Amino acid sequence: MRYTTLISLFCLTVLSAIPTLAAVTSSSPDLDALLPEALYPELQAIIASAEINAPVLQAHAFYAAEADARYAQAKARRYLNATLFSQIGPRQEYYQSDDVEDTSSFRVSAGIKLYRPIYHWGAIEAGIKQAQLGDQAAEIKFERKRSDLTRNLRADFLNLYLTEQSHRNEVQKQSITDEKIKRTELQYQSGKVSEVALRSIRLEKERSLLSLERISTQREQIKKRFKVNYGWDKPLKTTASIPEIEVEQAMRWLNMEKKSLSRSAIYQLSPIQQQLNALDHHKEQQTIIASNDRPLVNLFLSGTHGQRNTSTSNDVDLFTVMGGINISWNIFDGFRTKHLKMEAKIKQRRLKAQLENSVDDLLLEQQRILNALSLRFRELNILEQQFSIQTDQHLKVEQDLQAGRSTAPQLQASALALESMRFKLYEARANTLMGISDYKEFTRLTQSDD
Repeated sequence: MRYTTLISLFCLTVLSAIPTLAAVTSSSPDLDALLPEALYPELQAIIASAEINAPVLQAHAFYAAEADARYAQAKARRYLNATLFSQIGPRQEYYQSDDVEDTSSFRVSAGIKLYRPIYHWGAIEAGIKQAQLGDQAAEIKFERKRSDLTRNLRADFLNLYLTEQSHRNEVQKQSITDEKIKRTELQYQSGKVSEVALRSIRLEKERSLLSLERISTQREQIKKRFKVNYGWDKPLKTTASIPEIEVEQAMRWLNMEKKSLSRSAIYQLSPIQQQLNALDHHKEQQTIIASNDRPLVNLFLSGTHGQRNTSTSNDVDLFTVMGGINISWNIFDGFRTKHLKMEAKIKQRRLKAQLENSVDDLLLEQQRILNALSLRFRELNILEQQFSIQTDQHLKVEQDLQAGRSTAPQLQASALALESMRFKLYEARANTLMGISDYKEFTRLTQSDD
């Protein structure tokens, strides 16, 4: 009866290893208490490390640096600009007087120009505002990238636990199959079973070995992702257990969340914040376009050194200084500015329409996620009860075996059914936790969080 003792010890060990999570308090359900890292403190440490060491976040951080550089460029338009210049070439002077003859010469001149904008109808300020909005857009993209990373990390962590459970199930299945092979070989030698039956059972062992290899490969791939994608090179301590979720308390949180849904809250989500950012950026662009056909006022100072002919001598060195107000006005550019304005107005209407459509879509998506979570909670509740029934049935088979009312093959079938149900339960728990994680990341990036 060694296999009976093996099965009993295995089941009792696994049953005693399942912790229970008090997900939220009955008075104030909390979404954070339902996240995977609330169950596994190690996961919280991995997430914190990934936010610093993950290569994808380190690479994305360059976008923020680029945005800062663009902001500095935009502010530089306010400042004084200095330009050195040099000119060389033939020079022809025409005098509007009969007393002076026209002259021609080959001249070299050099000088410096100082230039500072005074009034450009808000175009410079609009450019600076665009750069600020670009910086904000880079921050929003970075936060979304970090949110995606956290979501994927949670999924890989839970999948690693599921592969541990799958591996344990296959090991147990192999142990039972080995016992079955020994028993069938004895029956074959005594002529009680055919060679076909023996070959069929041996084939089960080959199939189980293949499954073990597949599970081991999957487990190693997940562990490699922790190192490559998340920058975590420490050992991962995992078990085959996924703790129980307090479904009733989770349902109370869900009902409260459904009641609090509002269209105004959708405007705080990061996809909408990105579109609002793009709309504000375009409004500033319209200000820049409008300045194209208006007089631009600048302060200037220039100094030029060259040569010119005078009434007494030729090629006299001359240094000319001039300063004051410069006004430039684009009075005709082939209607280019007019069409730019038309395009900008059409684009603004399009961006506003897309914004409203996105708000409607995200509100529907939020409702869909909550409805899907509601179904997952109910399905999980049913599976929890089914697992409890399956456990009681297995204990009954063990008692019947000891009393002589059942056989060893029946106990083996019951043990495999119990472990299969356990895996379905763990899988449902993991899917529920990932559904909660998805909702958390869906609602994470709001103005109130900033």
